[in-house]
Amino acid sequence: SFPPLSALAYHQCRWNYNDQEDVKTHDIPYDFIWLDIEHADGKRYFTWDPTKFPQPKEMLQGLMDKRRKLVAIVDPHIRVDSGYKIHNEIRSKSFYVKNKDGGDYEGWCWP
Repeated sequence: SFPPLSALAYHQCRWNYNDQEDVKTHDIPYDFIWLDIEHADGKRYFTWDPTKFPQPKEMLQGLMDKRRKLVAIVDPHIRVDSGYKIHNEIRSKSFYVKNKDGGDYEGWCWP
């Protein structure tokens, strides 16, 4: 069988596009553009930085109008922050990986 068409597309990825305007102004040929963790508010995945990416829906529409797609990188770790809804939900449902003592495993990473 053939690979997914997206696997044959041209992907543009770098660490990191500075902001929404930076994504918009690069008119190089690509099918997919990737955003690294800096797109997120305070390195909290599943959020948008309100200063750097104030209108993500508008940005996405602009990409779609050019027949382009966006990939927002989400690494397999969550920022421990009591003001972060995702963290609170994971903790309240006991979804975090556990350490040998049965507590939530916490490792070090940039978030």
